[in-house]
Amino acid sequence: MQEMFVGSEGAFDPTKNTGQYISRLDFIQNYGFNFSVNRQPLKQIGSSAFASRQSQLAPDVSLKLDYLLNDGWNEKYLGLNVSNSSYSNPLSTVFSSTGDRNFYVLIAQDQRKDALAATSADGFNVLGIGNAFIGSYSMQVAVNNLATVSCEFVGANASISNYSAENYLPSVNTASSGQAATGKFGIDFYDNSRSSRVATGFKGVFDNGCYSAGASISAEAVYGGSGVAFGHVFENFTSFSLQLGLERKALYGFGSNYPTTRKIQKPVVATVSLESIVESFGAENLAQKLQQENVSVSGYNFDITFRDAQSNPKLGIKVQNAFLDSYSINPQIGGNATIQTNWSFEVSETTGILMSGSYGQPALSAVYVNESINP
Repeated sequence: MQEMFVGSEGAFDPTKNTGQYISRLDFIQNYGFNFSVNRQPLKQIGSSAFASRQSQLAPDVSLKLDYLLNDGWNEKYLGLNVSNSSYSNPLSTVFSSTGDRNFYVLIAQDQRKDALAATSADGFNVLGIGNAFIGSYSMQVAVNNLATVSCEFVGANASISNYSAENYLPSVNTASSGQAATGKFGIDFYDNSRSSRVATGFKGVFDNGCYSAGASISAEAVYGGSGVAFGHVFENFTSFSLQLGLERKALYGFGSNYPTTRKIQKPVVATVSLESIVESFGAENLAQKLQQENVSVSGYNFDITFRDAQSNPKLGIKVQNAFLDSYSINPQIGGNATIQTNWSFEVSETTGILMSGSYGQPALSAVYVNESINP
């Protein structure tokens, strides 16, 4: 994989992001594309043979990608609502709209060619994935590691060919029985600022991602209650992960093999996992704790901040009303005891999780358009 681009919402619309360009995803580490054909066997009555094995006309395609966590640019392009320096529910737009979009992966003819400094898509193969909906989003960070994001999308169509501005979009018109797109796509590069920035080692915007050493987690019980927590589980953390899965139901129109939409099934339950080194334990009773939770129904609010090596805030996450699901102690001889806890919380259009980026969505007229670098 050399480069990855994502189109604006409305996969069947050939207009590029903001009417000019599509967005370049940053810090991509790897991607995976696959599909499975559902071939339904039709049996004949009184026969030991199949009459036929009919292929599903529109198999779902899957796109998985991993990238280093930045300050919200990628999330914005993936359809999550991440605001600049203010907290908002990132899933508000996902819940309220169909949210389909196209992805384009530029693959060099020479598989080992680095396209980081490319200023044109000519000479590249293009893997296009149409009508993609986000299905899962997870974030992981551990001590001495960069924070990473993994997400998965399900799409309705795909194509791969040598790049040409005359090629058609890989998307289909879900409102018209899967009619193929009639608009043509063009992958445009704003200018050669990317190559010049790589050459000069510019790193003032991202400084190579989000360092886990700059991450902090604080927690408070909801409504002033005590919640359920044993020991100092929010201190000296060594790893943190957030998992969010969206169950989507494909709705098909009469006589159509293409889903007209993919509605999210609600409510959505997300999970948070924390692993911490605990130096001391408090006197707490399990039965009393759980009895208290059943009476007060009090969870925890988490406030998580990621900072770079210069202590600049990169991304903030607020988890609301999370309840303890599991707790384990893993001591080792000659080392500290490690406590791992798992929490779950409900997510809707307005509650459950909030996110904030440290920079706004880059303007297309700016020098640093839709891009960043790995210095």
